[in-house]
Amino acid sequence: IVKNKEDSFKHFYETLESSKATVLRHLKPMRGYLKRFGVRIAYEPMRFVGDEESIRLAIAALYWNATRGYVWPFEDFTQKVAFKVVDIALDKYRLKPTNHITKMFYAYVVMAHLYRIIEGNHVQNMDALNVINYPFPNIFESAGSMLEGDTGSEKVRELKRAIKEDVSYEEQMFQSADFYILLMCVPATFEVSAEYLQSVSKQLVRYNPLFANFIDDFLELIPIDVEQTVSDMAMSHKEFLRYKYNLTTCIIGVLALDHNYIEILNLYSGFGDAISKLNDEGLESKIYSTVQHLMLRDKYQSLTGKSKQISEAIYAIAYRFFSLYNKNIQVKVYLELESFFLVYSDLAVTLQSLPYAKIVSDPKEADIVVTANSANPPKDEMKKDVCIYRWMYNGVDGQMGGLLNLIYKIWTEEKVSENPNL
Repeated sequence: IVKNKEDSFKHFYETLESSKATVLRHLKPMRGYLKRFGVRIAYEPMRFVGDEESIRLAIAALYWNATRGYVWPFEDFTQKVAFKVVDIALDKYRLKPTNHITKMFYAYVVMAHLYRIIEGNHVQNMDALNVINYPFPNIFESAGSMLEGDTGSEKVRELKRAIKEDVSYEEQMFQSADFYILLMCVPATFEVSAEYLQSVSKQLVRYNPLFANFIDDFLELIPIDVEQTVSDMAMSHKEFLRYKYNLTTCIIGVLALDHNYIEILNLYSGFGDAISKLNDEGLESKIYSTVQHLMLRDKYQSLTGKSKQISEAIYAIAYRFFSLYNKNIQVKVYLELESFFLVYSDLAVTLQSLPYAKIVSDPKEADIVVTANSANPPKDEMKKDVCIYRWMYNGVDGQMGGLLNLIYKIWTEEKVSENPNL
């Protein structure tokens, strides 16, 4: 459907020498995922039905879930050209150059847009234009030069014609705004330079002071127990700035893209993995109450109609971090080792650095007992289902990795599955 290679569902399943019911059953997970974006598939002729912006984001997310960048599934265009589009956008938007795999994800978003443009589908998103006060450029202006040096395939020629004849200047600005939002409003998960963080944060405060002030006030009002959890995270000043930046951009994202941004955050949050299935109703309720309280202030009256979406976006950013520190699902480790042997310092420090693990002083509490003894500790001093992990004080290749893997496995497969509601 994306590449307009098939328009009849009947012909599609007959070509596969299958039945309609069988093929629909196999397509059920994909149809379910598209539905999260409010997109469905009609079958005769085959086509996507839904909001055009939602369709494009759903296509990009679906392709990414299917490939994770392992292959380039868009044979009509070279990866080099898609990367060039991303590089130009990052440069024009004054955003940080990124690593290869992240650039690949952005390239998938670009391709979803290009294929839909070729098929004559149009985007109009006034919300994105209204939210962005930053004077972002029109990335279509240099579209001709972007496509130079490509294969000259029929699709490339179709795209050049479509951009020139079918996409109005207004629509070019809509799509440029959408792409800016997707590049700007992504969570900064890994280390970024302090200079870059200060630069983009300054840009946010200057052009979107309402949202920056909202997050400042939100953090001032959070309940004391949530504040304590944030304190337990022991974030450095730079890490806290990064976290604030994430919260601010998530408000911009949800105001511009509405429920589509929530689904993109779900993709970023590991949709389908064990942690993403956790539900922290307490945290969710506290976030919603705090947002509602802020909406009573005159300066935030313009945001009142979006309080639910803002709460959902903040929760989507916050819960993944909070689940790391939730004491209900910590893996408890007891060290049955010579307590005065300094050789175990690296082990102790490593375990203490894991937010989802806790060293305990009572072996009866432990999920894992790490011991250097060849004999097991007495059974009456341990839980029945405890894991015994042998530790060689003089070091064995892979023993640290094996222990960390065991801790992570217990955390995700046992603790999380036993406590879906935090």
